[in-house]
This record gives sequence, structure tokens and C-alpha cells, in this order.
Amino acid sequence: MLGYLLSFARGLHRFRDAQREAHWSDPDWSELGTLQGERVCVIGLGTLGQGVTRRADAFGMEVIGVRRTPTPVDGVKTVYTPANLEAAIGRSKFVVLCVPLTESTRGLIGREELAAMDEDASLVNVARGAVVDEGALVEALDAGEIAGAALDVSEAEPLDPESPLWGFEEVLVTLHAATHDTYVDCVVDIVRENLRRTETGDPLANCVA
Repeated sequence: MLGYLLSFARGLHRFRDAQREAHWSDPDWSELGTLQGERVCVIGLGTLGQGVTRRADAFGMEVIGVRRTPTPVDGVKTVYTPANLEAAIGRSKFVVLCVPLTESTRGLIGREELAAMDEDASLVNVARGAVVDEGALVEALDAGEIAGAALDVSEAEPLDPESPLWGFEEVLVTLHAATHDTYVDCVVDIVRENLRRTETGDPLANCVA
């Protein structure tokens, strides 16, 4: 997630494209900045979301969050409920999706939510592809309504080679790889713990509501 944010803040994806063309030119320095002091809205404050908030807070970002119950979270300045989603998104430089895919989160980010984002804001999806209406996202990018998007997931995986999302300079597409460093170990731990809980009759851990 921080890799995505740093790429957008520093324009690293543009430099990489220029390198491929052996092209050296000064960027528009007014478009480049740092993460410190920028506002990031983390939607979903479970295990993944809180991991994101800790790291964003360590970079000096202003962190706000969205969760079903507006209880305080360490490192999060303000916690909103989904009923106030558009207010949380507004004025955020980055919007990071960390929610599970459920009936209530399917299509959570559509035309209205994208319209609520600032024109210089970027969307980061490390949740599930279907949380975002991809058609609405393409329209928003085409119209310049948002600055960019980093997509580690897509509605269909792999992403269709004909998808317009491949062609945007301001879109980073990765191959559902954000957790590959520790994912297997985490899953093994969850399975082991839930086997124990099944034997003892305790509620299962890490259930998706």
C-alpha cells in the first residue's frame, strides 16, 4: 500500500515509463510531493486496515477511517460510519479500500463515491475487485475526476487484456500480490487456530460478516 502511495506522491510510475522510452525531461514539480501531512481515508479498519493505518501514521499522514462502528482506533484521527462515506472520502488525497467482499460492500465505490473524491485524489484497492464498480472507475479516470488508481485486485482475475484500465498512465495494476510475503503463514495460523476452536466449540476466528 505504501508503495502505491509513494509512487503517486513522487510520480515514480511516470519516471519508469520515461525510462522505458529513454526519455529525460523535468516533470511538473508542482504535481509531486510527499506523504507527510497528506490525508488518507482507510475504508475498513479490520486487521488489514489497521495495519495500513499504523504505517500511514508512521509516515506522518493524517489518517481517517471508515468502519461499521465508530469506535476509536489508534492512529486514526476520525472514524466515520458507512452512512458518512462520501464525507470521509472528500478532501482525502488517498482512499484505501481494505474491506472484505460482502453484500454490503459489493459496488461500495461507484459513481457517487468517485465523484466525492477530489480531482487530485487517488484510489487504492487492496480489498476485492468487486468492491469497486470498474465501469464507473473507467469513466471517472476518462473524465479526469480523480488523479489515479492502484489496483491489486479486479472484478475478474486476471484482468481482461482488453480492459481500458491497462491503458491509463495514472493506473497501477498489480497481480493480487500485496500480501504474498506473509500470506501463506497467516493462513496456516488461522486454519490451525480454527481447528482448535472447532474442537473446543469456541467461535471461529477471522469470520467475515
